[in-house]
Amino acid sequence: MAKAVKFIKRKRNIAGRANGVIVCSVSFPAIEEKYYQRFGFRKNETKLLSFGRFFRKELSRASTILEGATVTADAVVRMKSGRLGRKRLGAWQSGDSVQRFVNAVTKAWVELPKEDDWESEVIDLPDTQARSRLRR
Repeated sequence: MAKAVKFIKRKRNIAGRANGVIVCSVSFPAIEEKYYQRFGFRKNETKLLSFGRFFRKELSRASTILEGATVTADAVVRMKSGRLGRKRLGAWQSGDSVQRFVNAVTKAWVELPKEDDWESEVIDLPDTQARSRLRR
């Protein structure tokens, strides 16, 4: 008999749990530009480093465009209705410490409960001859 892995659906009815995505918006009013970036983390917390690199790169472009710049980071979380909403993890304004912002968002993200309850089980598949007999 062949073996297969059967995945059991996640429990998507528990409000307040993050689905593994952080949405960030970066606004540069001096040049009238906005950037949006989605970061997918799931269970891999080491990807939080990419979050920090993104901000250091975007915010180190030029000091002249940083005047009035803002950054927000929101976690995508499950709402009571079952749909997805956002929860603010942190906000940054020009003049604030970028490292302090990244650390605060990282800490808030780590403390947030996640929808990481994928479960699976190994099942036996009948052989091909038995399956063809079932189709008849």
